Amino acid sequence: MSRSCVFQEDVSQRSLNRAFSETFDMSAQQYTGLARLHAIRRALRHAGVGDTVTQVATRCSVWDSGRMASAYRQLFGIYPSEELRQAALRP
Repeated sequence: MSRSCVFQEDVSQRSLNRAFSETFDMSAQQYTGLARLHAIRRALRHAGVGDTVTQVATRCSVWDSGRMASAYRQLFGIYPSEELRQAALRP
């Protein structure tokens, strides 16, 4: 799906959702959620001293840390707090 179709006024939300689902085999909301989880993972792995999971999640526009932590564990098999702790131990 081309990025330009998002800005076309003659494309309905329903058509856009259907095209997204056919192209990526998931809803736009699911895709966005996965993209955010991957962004959070990258940020946690490169977090600075004093960074918290909540701060990282907020920078990625995630406001429900509990729900995010559950989805993160389901996707990556580790809680974000543990990911952050492991990152702090890496040289």
